[in-house]
Amino acid sequence: MTPQTDSGATVHRRFAAQAHRTPDATALVGSHARLTYRELDNCARHLAQRLVAAGVQPGDTVPMCLPRSVEAVVAMLAIMKAGAAFVPVDPVNPEAMKRDCLQQCRARHMLVAPSDDGAWAGELQVARIDAAGLLAARDVDTEDVDGGRDGDASGESAVYVMFTSGSTGRPKGVVVPHRAVIRLVCDPDWIRVDARDTLLLLSPISFDASTFELWGALLNGAKLVVWDDAAFDPNRLVERVRSEGVTVLWLTAALFHMMVRRRIDMFPGLRVLLAGGDVLRADAINAVLDACEGITVINGYGPTENTTFTCCHAMTRANRPTEPVPIGRAISGTQVHILDANRQPVPQGEEGELCAGGLGVALGYLNAPDATRAAFVPQPDGSLMYRTGDLVRRDAEGLIHFLGRRDRLTKIRGFRVSVDEVQALIGRIPGAEENIVEVRSNANGDTCLEAFIQSAERGNDMVAFIRGELRKAAPAYMIPERITVCAELPLNANGKVDRQRTTSITQHTGEHHG
Repeated sequence: MTPQTDSGATVHRRFAAQAHRTPDATALVGSHARLTYRELDNCARHLAQRLVAAGVQPGDTVPMCLPRSVEAVVAMLAIMKAGAAFVPVDPVNPEAMKRDCLQQCRARHMLVAPSDDGAWAGELQVARIDAAGLLAARDVDTEDVDGGRDGDASGESAVYVMFTSGSTGRPKGVVVPHRAVIRLVCDPDWIRVDARDTLLLLSPISFDASTFELWGALLNGAKLVVWDDAAFDPNRLVERVRSEGVTVLWLTAALFHMMVRRRIDMFPGLRVLLAGGDVLRADAINAVLDACEGITVINGYGPTENTTFTCCHAMTRANRPTEPVPIGRAISGTQVHILDANRQPVPQGEEGELCAGGLGVALGYLNAPDATRAAFVPQPDGSLMYRTGDLVRRDAEGLIHFLGRRDRLTKIRGFRVSVDEVQALIGRIPGAEENIVEVRSNANGDTCLEAFIQSAERGNDMVAFIRGELRKAAPAYMIPERITVCAELPLNANGKVDRQRTTSITQHTGEHHG
């Protein structure tokens, strides 16, 4: 049976209740501001009233093109308090990608930073969010908008929309309800977070791992430290984790492996380390366990469509991992089904597709009914489950092991990427129409993309041109780490590109561009 939850519970009401219980506790810390729970609630109420006055309606989607910052956290809460759903749009994404997200949202309002010089056309009403104006309301108890404009909001109402890569060549907006976030962070069985903890908001706010960082802290009375540096520096990360006393930290698999290699001295002091988004290596986990007394390392697995985590596996010195590291068991409020091609359960130990049901399942894809029907299918009890496309098996102990993808989706630095989408993007570049993209491991053992392009134009100039064109159309994690240009792509007997012979292309041309 699907676990029950308070049907009227929403993220912002849970936060308001926490702010009432611990008004003077530190809630949010950035490089230029430090807010208590009362101050954060006041700032969010103030901005919510501005949004309501500007015409934001319950049920609206409100894009916010803001960097990871104190202001962005206030904006999320304010949009919820106005009865709407926030849509994080990464400011570093190409303009074409941002505009596509806005078009899919059919939004009427948008929040941007004061420095944003985007020419947002059409009927979109833009509100520029500056720190000084926003934080001026920290000591002013404004009239609460909760229960007013969002009086009809419930656990089934949308709280946010996050865009994720898909096989259609166009990002899809995943519509996540309040009950899915509450299931993730409120009284979970897989982790404990309380007022003694400090979490770091390190993930981009357009990446669903931020859901745990944000609300795992703010709905449980913990302190949230915002990584608002303009660039990432591993040494600076170590300094920030230590100086702020971070106790619970989430890292993508690639970043985790890098920090173990370069700065394993960051991990002592952590109580819980979560990592995931790709396959974790047992040697890296054991290195952390050896270096840190009392730490728990959790392998967190889950797609955006099932709200950050579906399965988790906790490891300690008493429970060391070996290869392959399992993704564990379903977390509270979640059902996991391992099914064959006919959606029938497979016997224990056999390979099948992981399908996730329960309170974490998203409402579907934004304004995409056909895609929603294909990915979100009925369970026997009538509720929906999400077809992840991931192949897994369950071992004799009941632990689930990830085996690979059913289709051509992969994870790069924690972001889900459609290999076919990258291939299509390259194919639109003049001279690069004939290409294939493969998933490889780089020298560090991390997942990366490698592109092979058939072109008469050889050499570094062509590679530089392709990279330049891709930077205009795609975020950095979608750009192949290695690009090889060759005279022709190898074909098999059927006249199709022989992907198994692509290794010989690299050896033949010697083109390697990281």
